[in-house]
Amino acid sequence: MIEDNPIAIKVAQGILSGLNCQIDLVEDGKTSITAIEKKRYDLILMDVGLPDSDGCEVTRRIRGKLND
Repeated sequence: MIEDNPIAIKVAQGILSGLNCQIDLVEDGKTSITAIEKKRYDLILMDVGLPDSDGCEVTRRIRGKLND
């Protein structure tokens, strides 16, 4: 999950934990790129308003890396 808002993090973690999902949390775009280079994820929840970049742009970069 890529999110920087503490309330949104708690809500999402509660829902996903209730579904027995394993969760990795990062709070900015740069860290998210590093995370997907190290591990394969089945699902990525993206915040569109990240502190260091636009979530849509980060999504495009992630998709580009996955297609390499």
